[in-house]
Amino acid sequence: MPFSTTPDLSADDLLASRALFSKIFQGLFSFHSLNFYFPERPQSALTWREGGNLEEFVGSDWASKKEMAYDSGRKRLFWPLVWHGTPIGFLVLFGLPQIPEPGEQLLLEKLSGTALEITALKKQVQLDPVTGLYHEGAFQKSLIRILKDFLQKKGDQKPEKLSLAERQPSQSLILGFLCLTPKHLSAGLFSSSLETESRTWIKEISHCFPPETLLATIHHHPLIIGFVVSSPEEGRFSSSPLFQITPGIKSKFNFHLGWAGLTPRDQETFQGNPSPYYRMTLWWEQAWTALHLAQDLGENSILDYDEILFQAGRVMDILPSHRIVINLGQKAGVSPFMRFSVLKDGDPEQEKGLAVPLEIQEELCIAEVIYLRESGLTIQKNDGVRLAAPGGKKMGLLNEEGTFSNIPLRSFQMFQQKFREALKVSEKFSLLIGRLDDYAERLKLWGERSLIEIQKEMNLGLEEKLPAGGLAGPYGRDGFILFIPEMDKEEGEVWARKLMEQFKQSLHLSLSFALADYPSPPFHKAEILENTIKALDHLAFLAPGSFIAFDSVSLNISGDKFYNHGDLPEAIREYEKALILDPNNINAWNSLGVCFANQGQLEKAVDSFHRVLVLSPEDFMASFNLGFALARLGRNEEAIRTWESLAQNNRTHFDLAYQLGRLYREEGNIPEAYHWFKRAEESPDRKGFIYRVLGECEESLGKGKEAIVYYKKALKNNPQNAFCLSRLGALYLQQGESIKVALSLCQQATRIEPAKGAYWMNFGKALLMNDFPQKAVEALQKALARGGPPKEVYRLLGLSFRNLNKHQEAQDCFIEALKQDPGSEEIQNYLKEKAESELEAS
Repeated sequence: MPFSTTPDLSADDLLASRALFSKIFQGLFSFHSLNFYFPERPQSALTWREGGNLEEFVGSDWASKKEMAYDSGRKRLFWPLVWHGTPIGFLVLFGLPQIPEPGEQLLLEKLSGTALEITALKKQVQLDPVTGLYHEGAFQKSLIRILKDFLQKKGDQKPEKLSLAERQPSQSLILGFLCLTPKHLSAGLFSSSLETESRTWIKEISHCFPPETLLATIHHHPLIIGFVVSSPEEGRFSSSPLFQITPGIKSKFNFHLGWAGLTPRDQETFQGNPSPYYRMTLWWEQAWTALHLAQDLGENSILDYDEILFQAGRVMDILPSHRIVINLGQKAGVSPFMRFSVLKDGDPEQEKGLAVPLEIQEELCIAEVIYLRESGLTIQKNDGVRLAAPGGKKMGLLNEEGTFSNIPLRSFQMFQQKFREALKVSEKFSLLIGRLDDYAERLKLWGERSLIEIQKEMNLGLEEKLPAGGLAGPYGRDGFILFIPEMDKEEGEVWARKLMEQFKQSLHLSLSFALADYPSPPFHKAEILENTIKALDHLAFLAPGSFIAFDSVSLNISGDKFYNHGDLPEAIREYEKALILDPNNINAWNSLGVCFANQGQLEKAVDSFHRVLVLSPEDFMASFNLGFALARLGRNEEAIRTWESLAQNNRTHFDLAYQLGRLYREEGNIPEAYHWFKRAEESPDRKGFIYRVLGECEESLGKGKEAIVYYKKALKNNPQNAFCLSRLGALYLQQGESIKVALSLCQQATRIEPAKGAYWMNFGKALLMNDFPQKAVEALQKALARGGPPKEVYRLLGLSFRNLNKHQEAQDCFIEALKQDPGSEEIQNYLKEKAESELEAS
């Protein structure tokens, strides 16, 4: 279907065009700022810096009639915006000294129409003409803009001490692709012309994703949808609610979905500070790879890029000499020394053997089978392949002997071969990885060819400096790896710093180095390469031109990576190795305690935190985490004493005050909980969710008006907070005022989170109080189906049926309510009156 020349304009389109409206109106009217108000989103009024109360807007005549309104007290004008006969909201001009005269109103109408036309044109050129979604090019430009904003807010990554606090999950960006396959190709449904009615399924796609998801058509194909959405980092797994298939889509299509979460800093390839375009293309390729491999998993499969190595591998071909080809290569994140299980039918219980990568290509990997089970199962094509040990150390040493050349090798794989040979005869050595600090900027300024020439100069310099028996090879696009025999850590550092200075003087290049050496108890020779890579992760936290040697802190950072991926046993192993190298590493002791606590080994956790406090009595995080461990052991009084003692010297720490309030609330001491939550609110680093918590406390203390104030603050912080919308509406109903506002708020809550029965109950109550009993019945029935509190829902249903003069249905509902609350005098009186009236009638 040719896309309409007049695309629909949404509230988000207007908000995105705020700068455009400002440019058009500036200089023609005397105002100091402008914004938009949307009657269907009443909480938008709370987000204005110059805003007021909801009651000023919801239910007002001018808002319901979509007419112009001028507030002389606050000097603001509400001007209705109409797009092709459809009201879409109000333009609000702040600081307008007086109501516009008739001639000025005509100018306002003309200017606003022009602004809307330009907004529509800007939107139309970004839309695919068939689906009405963003086309691929516009989608990619939007991704670059989103990346810039997100990374600017995220800031540089820094190592932090692990905490047991129940923190609000930080947000991550997710890019994904959805591929739909029609189950039945009915006539006209997917014809080349795509009739108007064929787009109903496209509109339904938006209901499969969370609100505010950006959707696009990929490769100009209506059945491949791209999307980007913000999601909690801890929610990035296949059961995440980022995609929920609707019945309408499920009846028509099978689907495959792949996605990738944004990794703000690529610590393995070290591309310096990549441009947003480079980040976007890498991100895009990861998500597309996930979609491609999801198709190997069968119909209706969902795959996260991070899960590819654990789910999507299979044997593509069988080669001589116990070698196989698997569909996992560089795109899937395969790296040397990984171990893969070969499985029959993908079943972990039917493992046929283990394989290690030999040659890693872009999409494929040649692997060598190093172990076969005695079950007699032979490896065949299409057998499943799963990652067995990301840090596996079996390397399959080559049998052939050879001398070592100091000529740089052609590939990292060739370097590994020579390195394995060198391990047999070397009892002392250093392994270094160097990287060019400003690779991305130089690539952008000079281009690929110039960088290749620079790298040739670097290789010549390495040849001159490399000692006898040394090896050099590439590492990533911007680095190199060096094997230096007969040098320990101290000697290797001196040698590396001289090399850094030489390149700085001769080629004006800034280099950074990571080093690991042998012997280094308790590590074996084969583990030194892995240790060097861990030191490289450590180097990522340092400034350009730095040198770092593998140490206890490197293992601490490695443990943090495993912890962040949910692999607690491996994280514990890393922290314990860190403590072998440095028994006084308080960060490792603290992190070990956090892991023990999350495994349920709380006594071990308490012991770890106590060890930190012996080494550093003033350590905040250890005392903070100790309180959590004590609370989980049921020793709440000790936890409270620990935290209150800590709070004496940290009076403005938000998390500490909040957690104290939470613990007091669990103990049922609401006044004391409120005291600490107020302390948290007064903290300079307060988080927006504290307003919701304070609102709940005020409600528990019977202070409805004070709770309303906090719920409004919570909505200013997050206008889409369904809980606060529903509770604010319920409080308005409880006070019997602003019931139209309450109706709008409760309805909005059900739209945002339709699965919550309590929200539907409040919506039903609001409908009932606004004299819509039939609609109230429908909402309350949904509340029952979604787990709303039956006592109150049945009572409200009874009242709704009574207002509809359906007395038998009302009586049945009141009886059900009475079963839930036998002591309810209101229901007892109604049933008594009903029985008496029936007796009189008879």
